[in-house]
Amino acid sequence: SQLVFRNILSRIASGEVTNNDYMELSKRFNENNMHLVENYRDSLRIISRNADIDSFNYAELRKNNNPVAIINAIHNNRTASEATADEAMGLQKTLRLSVGAKIILRQNLWTSKGLCNGTLGEIKDIVYKPGEQDNQSNLPLCIMVHFPRYTGPVCYGNTIPIVPSSVSFKKSNVNCTRKQFPIQLAYAISIHRSQGITLEKAVIDIGPNEFALGMTYVALSRVKTIDGLILDPSFPWRRLEAIKSRKILQRKETRIE
Repeated sequence: SQLVFRNILSRIASGEVTNNDYMELSKRFNENNMHLVENYRDSLRIISRNADIDSFNYAELRKNNNPVAIINAIHNNRTASEATADEAMGLQKTLRLSVGAKIILRQNLWTSKGLCNGTLGEIKDIVYKPGEQDNQSNLPLCIMVHFPRYTGPVCYGNTIPIVPSSVSFKKSNVNCTRKQFPIQLAYAISIHRSQGITLEKAVIDIGPNEFALGMTYVALSRVKTIDGLILDPSFPWRRLEAIKSRKILQRKETRIE
């Protein structure tokens, strides 16, 4: 089973996917594994489109039934406040978080101890200065997070404090700064953001097309085995067949350059 999966991934990477590969992957379609719904209920979802990611994350956050903290970043000017998270080195304009929320780190904090960009954790507490909890213009003092793969010293409840991070960047030739917690919700993350993560199991949506070369390979190779994979939604054979066209197009462009 593991060798079969590795060979499928290899052919996806080279754009030589076969119909047999599709048949093997179709066995992992959600509708063919309804008996496993409970096993995957808390699994990370890897999704191709940002709008779908946001919708899923906020829906899951509401299921916590805990108060949601709205945490607005602090900026030095309007240009900075309009910057995307990618322009601001991973820091979000606004975070919606609660106790019990699943999050992912967006910066390297202590890589030797497991706190690196892409590390998954769960919020255990959001700590404010006295009297500031209901004021969205003030950042909390810290967010207490449990990271299962963290190997350094911990605080009460096997947690560590995450504090706001400040970054400087340029947008439209304007010097900008943003101060925000270097985390984001992670019930679902993008295929791009999943690079470097290895999971025991995941629910994966590869999207309707290969809009970025290699995205299907990146998404499917996040799990260790094909048995740790659920594909939701399902997709037709032509979705995989089209990868070859992207590969051929890339080779043509390379030769022209």
